[in-house]
Amino acid sequence: PPMMGGGPPPPGMGVPQAKPSKYKPKTKTRRANWSKINPFEAKESFWSSPLLVEDADKQIEFDRLEDLFSVKKKSQTEVSVLPAKVAITSRMDGKKAQNLAIQFSSSRLSREEWKAALLELNSEALSSQLIQGLIKNMPEGDEAEGLKALAATNPEKSSTHLADYYLIVLLDIPLLVERLMVMNALQSADSELEEQVTTPVFALLRGSKLLQNSTLFQKLLSVVLEMGNYMNTSNKAPTSIGFDIKFLPLLSDCRSMDGKYTLLLFLAEMVEFGQLSDLASIGEQLGPVVEEAARVTTNLVEADLKTHESTLSDIDKALTKYKKLPAKKLVEGDQFASVATTFLERQQPAVEKCRQDLNEAVEAFQHLMQFYPCNLKNPEPKEYFAIIGTFLSQFQDARKVVVERRRKEQAEKEKEALKAAHDAELQAQVKTRSKPRKDRDRRKTILNGTEGRGLLDIDLSSDLLDRPRRRKKKAKGSTSSTESGAVRRRNRAVAHDDLLASPIFENASNKAATPDLLATPTNPVRSISMSSTDDGGASTDGASSLI
Repeated sequence: PPMMGGGPPPPGMGVPQAKPSKYKPKTKTRRANWSKINPFEAKESFWSSPLLVEDADKQIEFDRLEDLFSVKKKSQTEVSVLPAKVAITSRMDGKKAQNLAIQFSSSRLSREEWKAALLELNSEALSSQLIQGLIKNMPEGDEAEGLKALAATNPEKSSTHLADYYLIVLLDIPLLVERLMVMNALQSADSELEEQVTTPVFALLRGSKLLQNSTLFQKLLSVVLEMGNYMNTSNKAPTSIGFDIKFLPLLSDCRSMDGKYTLLLFLAEMVEFGQLSDLASIGEQLGPVVEEAARVTTNLVEADLKTHESTLSDIDKALTKYKKLPAKKLVEGDQFASVATTFLERQQPAVEKCRQDLNEAVEAFQHLMQFYPCNLKNPEPKEYFAIIGTFLSQFQDARKVVVERRRKEQAEKEKEALKAAHDAELQAQVKTRSKPRKDRDRRKTILNGTEGRGLLDIDLSSDLLDRPRRRKKKAKGSTSSTESGAVRRRNRAVAHDDLLASPIFENASNKAATPDLLATPTNPVRSISMSSTDDGGASTDGASSLI
């Protein structure tokens, strides 16, 4: 029974407990790194069930297990004693020193070769990556003072950090930081000025002037304005004198009632097949220029140009400072003054020209936005020209769509016309084939006595006209059975026509007599006897003819 009082059960009561180990290993073995099961979790698990085999240990070879997985100690002969490595520290920050050590080592130049290249401002010996890395990791303040103190002791390379070993020589060069700045400018100033300033400024200036003076673009805007005013008038809305340029890409959103057309497709259709064919070249004329101008951000161009101007100013200040140095601080073979002066003379006019061009391009863009108004939160060329570029791209696609539609419609019309012509030809063939059949049926009707009965009461039961058609044997030498059949039909038709036109039929019709076809079984020649009967019952021969 449960204990009264509600207190916790004593340890081990109702909870499976791990059994004390019954094993006594002879040597230390490797550990079995498993995660133990919590006794409370094991209560309902396999580990506390009767399924656990109690005498499983009797089936294990523990001696072999111990031999295989024992932890053996290494003998003294197997232990290799390495000399202790002396740690070499730098007077600089550890990360900066490591970066400089990698750069000095990868350059494959001695510190004397580094010094000579810096004195000569030789940008071919030192790559831009090496120069920028040295600028980024230059020692400052206490680091520089510590390196100067180290240089006074003239340390050996083996006992000095590689970065310190190089820097204690390079720090003796006058104006080292300014020198590195000049070398970096010599390597990248021209290309960066062209890419960052000259090219975008030219694209902006060209795009602004070309778009403002484009007669094709002005005509297109006029057409769109008239279309919009016409549609708004139908809705009793007041007409407008103009519209925001942002409306152009929205032409593709205004759809017709059936959803098959948009205002943009309608405009493209008038250009391709209507009276606006002169607008077909607007995409080729403005597209590439607008696309280049859409890449320009004047804020970035201004920032890059200021960087170049600041670099030139710093070099000019460094040159002035260098000229004021005492002679004892100058180093033989130093070409800083001559190289810096040449660079300034060449680069300053180019930067000043870029400043003038940028001002002109910005002014032209401002005039363009006033000429073709566009309400933008951030009036940058990138956004403004992107709107026009999007419209021009949509317009070119719409022209292709309407041309393809017209081609399919034309092909469908040609297909229907061919079908109608084919149907007419079939009907004509049916009529042509049915006419001879009707003529033959009419002749049969006359010969059978069903036509004109009473007026021409002729008995045509004679074998002369009603003999069965016999299939004649194919004549020798005949080239075509179809031809012989046609000849027979023609001859038969001629015989019938001659019979109808003969005087016998004419007289018989006038006298209303009944024909009597006479024939003898043995004589193939048949005679037709026309007789009439008078009132007294006497018979009078009218005519006789041999066929």
